[in-house]
Amino acid sequence: MASSKPISDFEVAIGKCDLCKEEEALYSCKDCQEELCEGCRAVHLRSKASSNHDVVSSSLSITDKTHRKRVKCHTHPKKTIRMYCKNCDEAVCVKCIADMKHENHSFEELESTDTEI
Repeated sequence: MASSKPISDFEVAIGKCDLCKEEEALYSCKDCQEELCEGCRAVHLRSKASSNHDVVSSSLSITDKTHRKRVKCHTHPKKTIRMYCKNCDEAVCVKCIADMKHENHSFEELESTDTEI
């Protein structure tokens, strides 16, 4: 059963670094689709093989459909967050949209909103 304590959608979106597996991934490499922490980002950009890669803040890459992580819904863990409820100011999955909590609310696809998840 899902936790009753709500967590922010941004907390859900932050994962671990793909290289060290320990630190929070704050950056995303658009060339190799790796999520990187601060330390691994520096190493990645110093490496001869990846020194010219486009490494951006994860908050920037999250809105890029081709590089955005598939963030799972904290209420429905098997569903991917795809929409943004304007009334509740939160990212939601399709199952959340069907809930009575969001009845008659306005939604926007995440790819077309400036809201970061």
